[in-house]
Amino acid sequence: MSDSLAIFNTMSKTLSDGELREAIGILTAERTVRNERKSNENRYLLNIGDRVEWSGRRGPSTGVVTKVKQKKALVTEDTQKGRWDIPMSMLTKIS
Repeated sequence: MSDSLAIFNTMSKTLSDGELREAIGILTAERTVRNERKSNENRYLLNIGDRVEWSGRRGPSTGVVTKVKQKKALVTEDTQKGRWDIPMSMLTKIS
């Protein structure tokens, strides 16, 4: 566990309920901003045929973009040969 996560772990046990609720709100807001930023970047960065990676319910996966939409991209997975509609914020271009 990193030092930052250790601090959060300690704080989670010492904050009052109201402070903990506020801290969760701050973290959720920051995550939303980061996801929106990454979605906007990927919308212009990704093209059909690009190789991407993402981490889903079954762990990390790779695939090829087959269609780019406004908020999601259709990706054909390498190993399972499945086709997934993945939010732009979850994708990372690998080549």
